[in-house]
Amino acid sequence: MLSLKLPQLLRVHQVPRVFWEDGIMSGYRRPTSSALDCVLSSFQMTNETVNIWTHFLPTWYFLWRLLALAGDPGFWAEPYHWPLLVFLLPACLYPFTSCCAHTFSSMSPRARHICYFLDYGALSLYSLGSLSWKALGLVRSSVRVPSPTPSCLTTSHSSTGWDCAGTGATAVGRRH
Repeated sequence: MLSLKLPQLLRVHQVPRVFWEDGIMSGYRRPTSSALDCVLSSFQMTNETVNIWTHFLPTWYFLWRLLALAGDPGFWAEPYHWPLLVFLLPACLYPFTSCCAHTFSSMSPRARHICYFLDYGALSLYSLGSLSWKALGLVRSSVRVPSPTPSCLTTSHSSTGWDCAGTGATAVGRRH
């Protein structure tokens, strides 16, 4: 029978300073952990467990949404969907990269820097993807292209902002 032992956790003074986190006094993993130790440590309460799981679960949600939308035959043919694709690809990549960074950052100081470098790069791509989605809304409002999105999910020109009172609701004060 296969028996896996969870890695021992350390206190802040037992790890090199590069691994220290402000306000975290215990729950550190060994700074020379193997990849298997890193994966196993995600199932025990370390200083990274919450970060790992709060990025791992959204990865699968956004991937599920992307695959559900991309499976529709008309998705690839309709140019309106391309900005959504540009948004959803980094929305899948960012939490996955962050999950990997938090999981494998205790392998070595160099691995820590590489992991977080990739994490910050994915976060930058996510911010660019979200800008493309917002830019589509600006283009729609300036050229008055019919929107496939219900008007209560887009911003209006009024000072009241959003108004979704029912299934057929429209934005209050929208200029035509």
